[in-house]
Amino acid sequence: MDATFTLTNAAPQDQSFNSRWFQHVEEPVNKLILVNCKGNRAYIVTGVVPSKKQINNRVKEASHFWTAYCCLDNNGRLVGHGAYLMYQNGTMMLSQNQNVRDLENQLTNLYGGPFQVFGEDFRDVYLMMKHLPLILLLAFSSLASCRLVKHFLAALPNGCPQFFLNTPNGRIIPTILQAGQRYRQICQNYLNIDRFATLYDTQNRIPVYSAYRHVLHTPIDRADRWRTEPDLSTDEQAVDRDYVNSGMDRGHLYPAYHNNNAEGVRATFTLTNAAPQTGSFNIQWFNQVEQPVNRIIQDNQAYIVTGVVPSQETINNRVTIPSHFWTAYCCLDNNGRLISSAGYLAWWTGTMQLTTYRNVQLLERELTRLYNRPFQVFRGLC
Repeated sequence: MDATFTLTNAAPQDQSFNSRWFQHVEEPVNKLILVNCKGNRAYIVTGVVPSKKQINNRVKEASHFWTAYCCLDNNGRLVGHGAYLMYQNGTMMLSQNQNVRDLENQLTNLYGGPFQVFGEDFRDVYLMMKHLPLILLLAFSSLASCRLVKHFLAALPNGCPQFFLNTPNGRIIPTILQAGQRYRQICQNYLNIDRFATLYDTQNRIPVYSAYRHVLHTPIDRADRWRTEPDLSTDEQAVDRDYVNSGMDRGHLYPAYHNNNAEGVRATFTLTNAAPQTGSFNIQWFNQVEQPVNRIIQDNQAYIVTGVVPSQETINNRVTIPSHFWTAYCCLDNNGRLISSAGYLAWWTGTMQLTTYRNVQLLERELTRLYNRPFQVFRGLC
């Protein structure tokens, strides 16, 4: 350990950035290597990209920190790899998980010239493995899939009705916006289990809402590895590069926090379940909405819907930034009787503005105004 304490192995880093780098990169990488490399050799490279700023007029600050790892078996065959890029934008800190080839492409742009981490041999192995029918390298992506369905309430496997409010008169779904093929109904599947449902806007490339059943939070280690959905084209959805250098977090609708197992947490990391959100907004939404909702509901049966309202602004001229985030829950006892319900509506003005509705119908009235069309979450039943 002492060997690492040389200033030739250090670069200026804000304390809060240092803390997040440890939490979101150093710790997860250590755990991922244990899982993905299975005791095989792992090589790690960590670097920085210099900015124009200096400390003491001598030492350049880093604009980006990055790391990549590559695992080989005893025969030199590639068994796993991963890469992270983390950067600062004022007080904003963002991280991205990806494959090494994508990181090398980004570093080539950042350094202003060709840049490789593990060289051409690694690229050849990667490309070869990419076309194998069964591949460990892309196992994370293959574990997850979405099902585009015609109607959420269709019987399984043609729908996923279990995520919507169950009443004596049948399931209740929020308003389905209609505009040809623009709005797509998605049953979000991970490890062959449907985890939640999303109405996705392929024009704005953000969700309209995600619906799910509540479970009481259990602390789970998370690795922020975002994926796209194979049944949607790149033109129809956001991709990781849309967020790079945008100054925006990938803001969960169905939060990772509202889960009690690792598979449930990982299932939430699809970009069809995320919308651009400033880092500060993301933190305040978590502190003032996601955590309190989980505490209020406890272990009662509850249905939750979280959505966004699009604005006229975009990142990367592709992905619409929401003007508002909203969520509503309906809590039932074991006999299906209403215990409690509430709605939350938040928007950003340099700090988060939040309105809490003790009656979801009041939230529905405001959403009707914001969407400029009739909009209901629980159809007036909560």
